[in-house]
Amino acid sequence: MGKEVRGSSEMEGSPARLIYLPALPKMQDWPVVARFPMGEICREAKKMLLCIDDSPVILEYEKRMFEQSGYVVVTEESARRGLQLATMYSFDAVLLDYSMPEMNGHDLAFEIRRLRPDTPVVMVSGSEIPDETRRLVDAVVPKEEANRELLPTIARLCDRA
Repeated sequence: MGKEVRGSSEMEGSPARLIYLPALPKMQDWPVVARFPMGEICREAKKMLLCIDDSPVILEYEKRMFEQSGYVVVTEESARRGLQLATMYSFDAVLLDYSMPEMNGHDLAFEIRRLRPDTPVVMVSGSEIPDETRRLVDAVVPKEEANRELLPTIARLCDRA
């Protein structure tokens, strides 16, 4: 097993939040049924995800988790650059944080919906999400529950797309 991942998130005017994410086990420690066989990776097109969060610790956690599950993952710390990527390339799903400095998650989700209406959008946040934003996205996963809920949520949305 790896080490516990710790990160913090702080926005102007709001208190810092400390987030603890469990360390992901190394691929060789996964049960055989949970591994993605190499032959399957070569035969099937991989799903591509875009993760946008101002926390490099969260992005690294998401990247490792999804790549170990067979996804191709693109990460971006800037909401504006993330929006550019979301419009330039076709992703199977976009994960984004609600509280970011350049543009909040609601505005980012709105723009992605406007430009790529068929792309599933998942809000992953450690803060409260307004109802208006919840209606705008396909799913909301609290950062505290990401280790249990994020992978099944993305799998469900990518299978639907």
